[in-house]
Amino acid sequence: MLFTRRRLLKGFAATGLATGATPVFAKIDKTVCDLERDHRGWRLGLRMRAQYDSADTLEGLAAYIRLKHMSSGLRLNLRTGRPDAVFDSLNRDYVPLVNYKTDDILPLFTPRLQPEGPETVSSFLLIENPDTGDEKYVIWDHIPKLSCDENEALTCTKAELSDTPTSTLGWSRKRRTPAHEAATVFSQLFKTDRPKVHVGYYDRFEDTWARFAVYDLDTTGLRQAVDDLIRDGNERLLSRPLDVCGTPEDFEPCFLTTACCTQMGRGDDCAELRALRRFRDGWLARHPQGATLIAEYYRTAPGICAAIARDAQGARRFRALYWGTILPCVAAIRLGANGLAFRLYCRMMRRLQAAYPQV
Repeated sequence: MLFTRRRLLKGFAATGLATGATPVFAKIDKTVCDLERDHRGWRLGLRMRAQYDSADTLEGLAAYIRLKHMSSGLRLNLRTGRPDAVFDSLNRDYVPLVNYKTDDILPLFTPRLQPEGPETVSSFLLIENPDTGDEKYVIWDHIPKLSCDENEALTCTKAELSDTPTSTLGWSRKRRTPAHEAATVFSQLFKTDRPKVHVGYYDRFEDTWARFAVYDLDTTGLRQAVDDLIRDGNERLLSRPLDVCGTPEDFEPCFLTTACCTQMGRGDDCAELRALRRFRDGWLARHPQGATLIAEYYRTAPGICAAIARDAQGARRFRALYWGTILPCVAAIRLGANGLAFRLYCRMMRRLQAAYPQV
């Protein structure tokens, strides 16, 4: 079947995706700059976006920063409209999002810790300054989905307990800690070169906060590394008004879907990415070969993305993949045809691996 732009828009209108897809055709960011670096066990990622009006006048800049500690899985996502003053605007321009490795809290979703069945449970991430003993933390409540409406029967997943849980699917997570307090957790990382990170849960039977894991981090020079990354991205963005700034080797998005959506001017939290992430963490994760396929994808996708970015027709190819595979997959997922979405994405990967055999 030939997927034309008009046919896809009609399909989205029928599946309720019209609202989520509309921004693709509205005013988009004219320039996006992606950079990624490693620093003492941390992976630093930056996305700089420049917004222009219809007269090509620069309206503003924004910085999206990703920090990941490779051994602990600690992740920090930051967003600011003041990329030149990221650390001075913590409590004004944005609230950093601090997250932990999901595997660390999976024991929380077992019959041992929830003997009476699925119920609301709480987890926490605490950052300790061993020099002063000061502690800052974020608390989340995990709320189980206990029933499904008829209208969501195809996409709804109820919360279940397992002796060996593999995901938090079926639980919705809500941050209990106020935004202004959550911002101080990020600041805590830079008050010492050796912070400790504690991940755990609330034990209602013992009425205490118990720990699942403790990690020793090295943040030596991390703040300066983030500042340098932002400065480089800012300079490249303003000096190279291209669809993608920087040299080709700088632009190596780890996920093909993200690369395609970025090329279309879509954000990291767009409807397409949210749908495919839920599909990956839900239906595909439960597939008999799901873990193997996901690992293979993570192994090959970065190289394929880099190869496409170096291609003279790279931007055109990303757009073709977006229209030819990404949007049809999302439509299939919304219709409950997960098997079709799986086959479409696998077909795309086979063709890309054949097109770029050196990867």
